[in-house]
Amino acid sequence: MVQMSAKTTTITEYDVLQEEMDLLKNDQKEQKTTSCEEEQSQLPVSKQEIIWTNVVFITLLHVAAVYCFCNYFFTTKYQTYIWAFIVGGIGGFGVTGGAHRYFTHRSFKAKLPLQLILILCYTVSGQNDIPDWVRDHRVHHKFSETDADPHNANRGFFFSHVGWLMQRKHPEVYRKGKTIDMSDIDNDPLVQFHTKCVFKVLVYIHRRDGVSPTRCTQTADTTDTPFEETTLFRSVVALILYNIMLLFLCFIIPVLVPVYAWNENWTEAISSLAIVRYVLNLNFTWSVNSVAHIWGSKPYDNRIQPAQNLMVSIVAMGEGWHNYHHVFPWDYRAAEIGGYLLNTTTLWLDLFSRIGWAYNLKTPSKKLIQEVAIRHGDGSWREVPETTEHTGDYKTS
Repeated sequence: MVQMSAKTTTITEYDVLQEEMDLLKNDQKEQKTTSCEEEQSQLPVSKQEIIWTNVVFITLLHVAAVYCFCNYFFTTKYQTYIWAFIVGGIGGFGVTGGAHRYFTHRSFKAKLPLQLILILCYTVSGQNDIPDWVRDHRVHHKFSETDADPHNANRGFFFSHVGWLMQRKHPEVYRKGKTIDMSDIDNDPLVQFHTKCVFKVLVYIHRRDGVSPTRCTQTADTTDTPFEETTLFRSVVALILYNIMLLFLCFIIPVLVPVYAWNENWTEAISSLAIVRYVLNLNFTWSVNSVAHIWGSKPYDNRIQPAQNLMVSIVAMGEGWHNYHHVFPWDYRAAEIGGYLLNTTTLWLDLFSRIGWAYNLKTPSKKLIQEVAIRHGDGSWREVPETTEHTGDYKTS
């Protein structure tokens, strides 16, 4: 039995339970508001422009991953596989614990050292910048399974998994995206520095010109605001510098370690760390948008599409308990069940909580979970037994 205490915000008193119910009702009101527009969203999907550069790049990347796996699997040293697993876990934690649970949902608070760790880990994942990731995910939660959802699962598995990255977003995504509050991200100095990856003087210049730092890094595809030539030039420079940092943390350093630490061949190091590991990380993240929105049980709310999926939880470090997450998005665990073995993100957050770097970890009370599951679930919910006096403990046997 493994157990670990975490300072969580778990309440059992009636008055605070009532506050939680009110919060849940507000979320449901937003869903009802969304459903009122759903009829329009369910009209035949308009064709969006194909982004052929993305189609070619993603296709070639996956072809290269299959080729490398088939040709270099048996010649790669076991130390390299261990290192690839570690790097993949670092990048995965940056997505699950950083971009998702911290920056998007603010399900806990983090001190400066942990914020830096989350940002660096996220850079290892090699995904879009944090403001883009957060905006897309907040839109996804608020308008899930409508045309305003960037990866609407109603458009099929392929679209929700990767197809949405191969074409321009639906006009509703842009329209609804403008209603999302991004002020916390806009005002986060670490996120802005990471996104721009330039000296503070560049941020100062942007603010002096009266241009939001986040909006400066967006392309004309995500905003209708015209760019001045100087602002566009600075944004391009910032984008180049950001990508240089991403290249070093996501590809170059991971490849150099096995080559110089245990004399791995360059070919095996590049194929396993820069290609196969990267492709697997991407697909593990994408599976939350596709697999966990199509297959699985719905013990907490049978009215929504997100479902509980064990396999996604395994590969995505605990992000597969998706029916629960969409009902209680503010829970730092993103799950009620699973334990550390099936939710390694929570394991790391609890470890950081023990040293005080993560605090105010939010969880709903057991009574609230039970009431919601009984009222709206598919009947598969079973009460998680209380085995310690700490309701915030997360454990696995």
